[in-house]
Amino acid sequence: SVSHAAEERAARLEAALKAQQFLHDALEVDSWLADKDAALSSADVGNDRHRATQLLTRHKAVELELDTYAAIISEMGHVAASMA
Repeated sequence: SVSHAAEERAARLEAALKAQQFLHDALEVDSWLADKDAALSSADVGNDRHRATQLLTRHKAVELELDTYAAIISEMGHVAASMA
């Protein structure tokens, strides 16, 4: 029936939307990881106290971001499992 076909189409569209959102989120996380990897790979430890303090402050900020992204990545794992 037309009603059944419409429901099936709606379900497929919802699944496609969920997949596209997942892909978008995965690309965002990948970009963030690449950016932070570059920052954390730097051998710069500062050549004076001021610079070393700046670098340490930035490092601590990255650690806080990492905690946030760990939760996001964990949630993405649950979403991926539900999509399988």
